[in-house]
Amino acid sequence: MLFQLTGHLLPWDVHAVRTAVVESGIAQGAPLIGPLQANLIRGGASVGPQTLGIWFPAHVVALTILAIVISVVVARRLKGQGLKKRILWNFFYILLLTTFFALTKRPQAGPVATSADFGNYNAAPEWYIMAMHELLGFANNINPSLGFVATMVIPGLIFALVLFAPWIDRSTPEKPSKYGIALSLILLIGLVGLTIAGMRGGDYANPIGPNTYTDSAPAKGGPVAKLDPALIAQGQKLFANSGCLNCHSLNGKGGNAGPKLDGEATRHQDLSWQIAHLNNPKSETPSSTMPAFSYLGADSLKAIAEYLETLK
Repeated sequence: MLFQLTGHLLPWDVHAVRTAVVESGIAQGAPLIGPLQANLIRGGASVGPQTLGIWFPAHVVALTILAIVISVVVARRLKGQGLKKRILWNFFYILLLTTFFALTKRPQAGPVATSADFGNYNAAPEWYIMAMHELLGFANNINPSLGFVATMVIPGLIFALVLFAPWIDRSTPEKPSKYGIALSLILLIGLVGLTIAGMRGGDYANPIGPNTYTDSAPAKGGPVAKLDPALIAQGQKLFANSGCLNCHSLNGKGGNAGPKLDGEATRHQDLSWQIAHLNNPKSETPSSTMPAFSYLGADSLKAIAEYLETLK
């Protein structure tokens, strides 16, 4: 998982840059340590060229060393349980084959990233990480503050159960246990179920694009919706009472799970887009993990949308 998270950012194209923004945003959503770990993986307060300088050595050097150490430790444990040398040699061949493909496979880059992509959260996850993003969507629908449970706590527990399996499973040739079979079935059912649920909604993208930057602002000289001062005032109150600042920040206040709303009106000058996005975020941004606010009703959504259009 760590090789995937670091490796698919190395082309540093549109999709890679946007993914770095999304993943650092997810990291920032963790309580207490969120801002610290987000700044560490970004190399600062925001994603930029310095971010690649962190991910590249992490992928090529740090994770390679970690993989070798884990492999040696697990192999020694398996050998201590009486595993035949032939199986250990097969284990070595798998590592050798993986290393060969890692050194010879060159990823195909997508469109070149622009400055707009360094603040863009519109990056749909690839199929092989769909399960975690679908789990994140479930957690956010319950409460946006629980996002870290889906992205860190649950994957961390699964990783621990797999990594420490040789120590947890105390089976012997005389007394075999069902630990491995049970854990495999649970993981398989969970991963397949969450992946199908995510793919059914079309919430994934080809790793090499196309993910070119688009802005929903009307064409130059096009009509701009006339805003109603009364609706703006109503929308501001609804915005404050609907928990929007639990995830988004405005004027330096609020959460960090979602993009900042400062300058929102300059990014999306289309009132209908704002309403549709509030009603069903995935309809406008397929990778969005923001919960739908359709329950507020059409009038309330229009009021909030008009308020958002004042955030220049």
